[in-house]
Amino acid sequence: MRSLPLPTLDHETLYRTCARQTGIVADRAILLAMTDRIVVAGTAYGAAARARQLHNVTTIEMSVREKTLTSQLYDRRLVDAKGAGRAAYDEIYSSADYCPYCSFGEIYEIDHFLPKRSFPDLNVLPTNLVPICHPCNHLKLQKRPLNGRDHFLHPYFDELPNSIRWLQAELAVKRGGPVLTYKVELYGNKYSILADRLQYHFRELHLERRFRRQAASILNEIEAEVTQRAHELDARQLAAHLQDRGDQLASRSLNSLETAAYYAAASSPAYCAGSFRN
Repeated sequence: MRSLPLPTLDHETLYRTCARQTGIVADRAILLAMTDRIVVAGTAYGAAARARQLHNVTTIEMSVREKTLTSQLYDRRLVDAKGAGRAAYDEIYSSADYCPYCSFGEIYEIDHFLPKRSFPDLNVLPTNLVPICHPCNHLKLQKRPLNGRDHFLHPYFDELPNSIRWLQAELAVKRGGPVLTYKVELYGNKYSILADRLQYHFRELHLERRFRRQAASILNEIEAEVTQRAHELDARQLAAHLQDRGDQLASRSLNSLETAAYYAAASSPAYCAGSFRN
């Protein structure tokens, strides 16, 4: 759920570079003859993405041989260490410190936002290639936009507002200790489609469960901090302290897991009264 800058790689240049490495002369000629159609498909993809209409994108008409050859370009020319497009793969792979789909996973591979199986004409389009962690890629698989709202957030084209809190958390004190539960909420007519995409993204990538696992270490950090101050602050003062810490974190990242956790802890009377042990 992090935005990424658009890749600066040129689609036509990358496609030609990959096509020219094809060893069989006849196959290379077929691929190069497709260049204009491939570039038009990439341009249409960008226009549709900016208009939030990627669900309307269709693959270009291709012969069986054309489809086979274009389908092979990604694995043979980008992923392969000796492929002519490997530098482009590495550039996209390295463009994010963490997975933009979940915000915390380690980058493991590259995802085709519109699946390469369904859209072989877009399989070396830079704006269709997104760095991703393995769990997110496993959950996303071959899913494609069903409509404008049942749609994963696109890291290059969907930008969540950074001045609104859309990531919330609630803290419940249970028998085994405090438990954080995360949810996403984005209101306003301005964000109607984006809000629905956010909910879809959160649900389909199982982020409530995955965020809860990440929250365990955050709760340990908060507990260590609270333990140091519990003897000198009453429940009201402790809540104020946690609220201040939340505000400090929010000034740097309003919608981080840590920010939501501190605000949730500050809002829990039971937690601030001493039920903060894991």
